[in-house]
Amino acid sequence: MRRAPAFRSMAGVSMIEVLVAVLILVFGVLGVAALQMTALRNSQSAMQHSQGVALTYAMIDRMRADALQARIGSYNLGNLGSDLGGTGTTVWTCALPDNGTALPVAERREWMEQVRGPGGLEPNACVIIDCDDANCAVGVRWDDTRGTQGNANQRIITRTRL
Repeated sequence: MRRAPAFRSMAGVSMIEVLVAVLILVFGVLGVAALQMTALRNSQSAMQHSQGVALTYAMIDRMRADALQARIGSYNLGNLGSDLGGTGTTVWTCALPDNGTALPVAERREWMEQVRGPGGLEPNACVIIDCDDANCAVGVRWDDTRGTQGNANQRIITRTRL
């Protein structure tokens, strides 16, 4: 005499098991998508930092080519205040400088157009060029709130001796 088993073995997968597996897969895909968005934001922020450094070096190279004018302050825009290691109050220049035919004036305007242009940081970026004799500082400031824990006033200041 055969005894019936105490429980029936099931063949296949139940609908609830399939639903649970799909939910786990959906949450995993959403997590990967969120990770990708964060990585893209941070990558953009890092690229802007690199651009800021390259732009400050570009202006310093322009001033080195015309060191006499740079040393007497012909390239100056704004003021590096005491909070940034200079003297007085910090003044950022956010508007494009006037057009002019003199080399320092033309160089400043062209550089600031690069800072604010399509290949630069952003259209609302601000700058400082502050030379006092042979000691010069070049700075750029932009809005980096898109990056993770970004700062609305991100800045890079490069100091050099001409």
